[in-house]
Amino acid sequence: MTNNSKILLSLFAGAAAGTALSLLFAPKNGKDIRKNISDAAQDLNDKIMKKAEELVNKADETLERGKSYIKQQL
Repeated sequence: MTNNSKILLSLFAGAAAGTALSLLFAPKNGKDIRKNISDAAQDLNDKIMKKAEELVNKADETLERGKSYIKQQL
């Protein structure tokens, strides 16, 4: 795992933990808290999926550039 991946993972984990803790300590009833946690988890999931898609696209671009470079060298 690269340093950038570790930093991103740590950032997302910290954001998730902070969100969960703030929701748990908020003065709301259980139903509202569960909905807020569910919404926050869905938002975090969406952000993670978007970032993963961006990383996959970058990897694909890098792979294609590498293939092109190798073909030019042959």
